[in-house]
Amino acid sequence: MGEACRLIQQVKEHYCAGVTESVATDSDQATVEWLTAEELHSWLAVVRLLTWLPWSIDRQLQRDSGLAMVEYQVLAMLSERPGHTMRMSSLADVTNATDAAFLQGAQEEHLGRGR
Repeated sequence: MGEACRLIQQVKEHYCAGVTESVATDSDQATVEWLTAEELHSWLAVVRLLTWLPWSIDRQLQRDSGLAMVEYQVLAMLSERPGHTMRMSSLADVTNATDAAFLQGAQEEHLGRGR
């Protein structure tokens, strides 16, 4: 275990050093200022949150209602619209979904539940 910890620390130090130093790209271009160690720590915390949060919400929705987050989002969007309908392209845009068949099925399911 000690060797694995040392290896992880070496990789971390190497990675942090690479993103916290100034780098001159060309004599005609400005120097790029990388993140400080504190900024890097904050940035990685945000990345972890953005990765973890959708997964966590999806798991809870699956457990509580049997719906995936995107399915819930589609149904929520449709429930707020007059006639419970939206153009498929608009629905895909607001849900970041691209599978038209999935969106069509969700819309039909919602309309069937609302009757």
